[in-house]
Amino acid sequence: MRDSYAGNILEIDLTDRKVVVMPTEESLKREYLGGCGFGARLLYERMPAGADALSPECVVVLSTGPATGTIVPSGAMTVCTTKSPLTGAIIRSVMGGFWGAELKQAGFDVLVLKGASPDWVYLFIDDGRVEFRDARHLCGKTTFEAQAELEKEAGSDVATLVTGPAGEKLVRYACLLSGTRALGRGGIGAVFGSKRLKGVVVRGSKTISVPDARGLVDYCSDLARRLLSTPAGKTFPRYGSTASPASYSALGIFGTRNWQAEVFEGA
Repeated sequence: MRDSYAGNILEIDLTDRKVVVMPTEESLKREYLGGCGFGARLLYERMPAGADALSPECVVVLSTGPATGTIVPSGAMTVCTTKSPLTGAIIRSVMGGFWGAELKQAGFDVLVLKGASPDWVYLFIDDGRVEFRDARHLCGKTTFEAQAELEKEAGSDVATLVTGPAGEKLVRYACLLSGTRALGRGGIGAVFGSKRLKGVVVRGSKTISVPDARGLVDYCSDLARRLLSTPAGKTFPRYGSTASPASYSALGIFGTRNWQAEVFEGA
């Protein structure tokens, strides 16, 4: 019998390797829902004003949404909120994939990272257990090479999130990759690099339950039918975001020329 999910916040200080687990308060869930809301609130509470994005004072919040780990279409999202080394402003980046669902199945709504490790490490979150593992052998490896190595070490049933050589060298637009999904905005890979954190590996086995499972199945089945009947429903499953430039440009919402224009004649 699998254990049921119980939402918690996992906070890790990489400097002294301190791990704190606290329940996700009901008021936080009701006022901020999850995902972007959690990221904004927790970053506001935990990061000092004026903190440099590449300093130990910079905080990274990786948060899930209320639908993560369920059958809700497009619900398997992970949100990263931190300070951008590229712009100096607060940045939010979102990705799909399995990483957020694994974090939630491990028992956590949110992972908060602060401080900086003295040596290169990666984190292995295995249900409720957290390990700090040596990552020096992963330095210099690309995101795909590092993920393949981590799956050898931790098992093929894990979800991985890593930075590559650009992040290690603090390139201010470096990304984080999980499989082929990217947290691609704002240089979040460089923030990981400044913390000497190569990546975070997660495995979860808990069951995500909902109050009305039958109702959710009926709702999602109807939603999927309606989505798949639209033009986007026919193209997005096959082509992803590459299906959208022509229509976005036609609507005048296709940010181009470094966001100086919303129409691109070559779309």
